[in-house]
Amino acid sequence: MKKLSALSLVALLATASTFANATANNTYTAKGSLIESISSYSKEESIFPAWRSMTQLTFSGELVWTSGGCHNKHVAVRDSDQNLIRLAELAFINNRQIRVYADATVPKLDNQYCVLRAVTII
Repeated sequence: MKKLSALSLVALLATASTFANATANNTYTAKGSLIESISSYSKEESIFPAWRSMTQLTFSGELVWTSGGCHNKHVAVRDSDQNLIRLAELAFINNRQIRVYADATVPKLDNQYCVLRAVTII
């Protein structure tokens, strides 16, 4: 069996990264929106198991997405994305609008709620 050279391995990883980025579908809210409420689900959630450890942001106005068919009022945030949750909490406490970003190719919770990948305070 042949060993991969360092250059071959780098080329292989670059190709895989390019393919992953080419299949991603970035969608974001076209304008800033205010967060109306923040809900957090238990790690032991039994009634809505898809929401275990998730945080849900509910917005006061309708979210207008650039693409992707995300819900127009709610988004989900993974528990592992504490940086996004903290930024959303900061915007909520200070009554600031945010723009939210998602990858529309990532499976949606309950087939309609996009999972956030980035947040910008406007």
